[in-house]
Amino acid sequence: MGIGTDMWNEIVALMHNQDIAGGASLFASDAVYLAPMENVEGREVIRAYFAKTEQGLSDTKFETSLMLEDGDNLMAEWTYTYTITGPLPFPEGMPQPPPGTIVKLAG
Repeated sequence: MGIGTDMWNEIVALMHNQDIAGGASLFASDAVYLAPMENVEGREVIRAYFAKTEQGLSDTKFETSLMLEDGDNLMAEWTYTYTITGPLPFPEGMPQPPPGTIVKLAG
C-alpha cells in the first residue's frame, strides 16, 4: 500500500467515528471537495460542510469497493449509506427527503 491508500483508509476511519475535524484535517488548505450538489472549497469550509451535513444523518456507513493507486494518484470507488434524521444542507428550493429515508450515494 502507498501513501494515498493509507490516507484514504485514515479518512474513512475518522469519518466512521464521526471525527469531522480529523477527517477535514487531511484535506489541503485549498482543497476542493466535489459534493453531490456543490463544490466546497477550502479545508475549513469542507469541515463546516461535513459537520452541517452530519447533523441530519444517522447510521452512517462508508464502504470502499475498489482502490487503484499509481504513484501519487489514488482512485477509489465507494458507497456512503445513511438514514436521514433531520434537515440536510440542500440548496434553496430543493425538497427534503422525509426522516427515516435510507440513502446510498456512490462515488
